[in-house]
Amino acid sequence: MTDLLKQYRINTQWRNHVLNHMKITSIAKKERKPLPTVLEYCGGNERWAEVLNHWIDYMKEEELFSFYTSFVSESFEESKRSIELLFKHIDSDPKLRMPLLRDAIVCYSRPFRKSKGLLGRNYKIDEKEFGIPSPAEIHEKMLSYRDQLHAHCDLSAKQPRVSTIGISFTSISWEDYNKILPDIANVIKDSISLLNSYIQEKNMLKVEEYFASFVSIDDLSTQEPLLLNQIHGFETK
Repeated sequence: MTDLLKQYRINTQWRNHVLNHMKITSIAKKERKPLPTVLEYCGGNERWAEVLNHWIDYMKEEELFSFYTSFVSESFEESKRSIELLFKHIDSDPKLRMPLLRDAIVCYSRPFRKSKGLLGRNYKIDEKEFGIPSPAEIHEKMLSYRDQLHAHCDLSAKQPRVSTIGISFTSISWEDYNKILPDIANVIKDSISLLNSYIQEKNMLKVEEYFASFVSIDDLSTQEPLLLNQIHGFETK
């Protein structure tokens, strides 16, 4: 157990240097200064730069793996639960209709829109590789509803007109939504099926298999980054 805890602590130090390098790079980019290379971050030491690049590549794959197996999966499951609750209470409690439908649409659409990672990358479902849930036209409608009505206040979607008696809008009624509810449920169901196929195709079912190529490149990658700690003022415990 002690060895595992020690290695966890060492790995955390390497991770902190990856994030610190990304932070320095981000600041330089905002200030329009030359971007620091990994080699420069490592004080010109090529061996240490090779190991830090190894950790950067690993953490990027870690983000991609987490995005699909956790965040996308959770988003679709949350959308599924909301639509199931909507069908359950659609007649008994009309006040729940729009909140549940709105949640189903937003949760479903979330992975198809850009989300920020820790390492300067944005993540979203790649529809060319992933596929488009069916029916495709309902999929597009759900993304449009999310973008224009539920996550933003796009005036073009409601076309407001002001008069002396108030503001009139073009709106989507509950009846309009109700007509496509079965199709919305099918889109959500198909998205989960596509995700399961994608995870299997990309060999993401087991952590150890997906990250098998990221073995230690040498002993240095499993040791405390003493040189980097010294250069950047990190505490070595």
